[in-house]
Amino acid sequence: MKSLGITNLRILAASEKSEIKNSLRPAIQNEPGVYDENLLEGLDFLLNEMNERNMYAVIFLNNYWEWSGGMSQYNAWFGNGKAADPEDPDLGWGEFMRLSATFYKNDKANDHFREFIKKIVTRKNKYNDLSYFEDPTIMAWQLANEPRAWGDSAEVIFYYKWVDSTASFIHSIDPNHLVTTGNEGLMGSFGSEEYYLTAHRNRFIDYVTFHL
Repeated sequence: MKSLGITNLRILAASEKSEIKNSLRPAIQNEPGVYDENLLEGLDFLLNEMNERNMYAVIFLNNYWEWSGGMSQYNAWFGNGKAADPEDPDLGWGEFMRLSATFYKNDKANDHFREFIKKIVTRKNKYNDLSYFEDPTIMAWQLANEPRAWGDSAEVIFYYKWVDSTASFIHSIDPNHLVTTGNEGLMGSFGSEEYYLTAHRNRFIDYVTFHL
């Protein structure tokens, strides 16, 4: 990739074991607080190899979608015990997205999510002894892959609050790196410029994102 001029990679650093068929396996987090150290050492190795090639990483820490467990699995762990599967004919993608977005107001799930963030951001790379928060290979942290606002103005306020509290927490333990949402743009904002811009005007969000 470096030989082709690619110097910036967007990397998943979070996956949660899920019963959903489409979710990847193995996962970094098999249950709350139980981690696959081999996969985390793989992340160490990747970042060290990128460092040696003057490449940079944008790392995302959660997922709105089901394919890595993500918010749906956090809701299962700290909610009703069952992950929402968008392929379930009684559920469908619309209901999956609504349920996934309830993560923003699931306080227990977010308490654990912040513990996971802290584990990653303060992790020491076994190949170069750099803590992630001091590693110049990392360009930025993204709160999640494609976190989406959901619902009317009364409901979307939970999304804004989640962006604020999560980004603030990351900055509190890592003053060295940029933080952004990972949002898709208007597609991930109910088509609303207001939703999109309001989320990114937050003082703890350093730049806007969209997926082309």
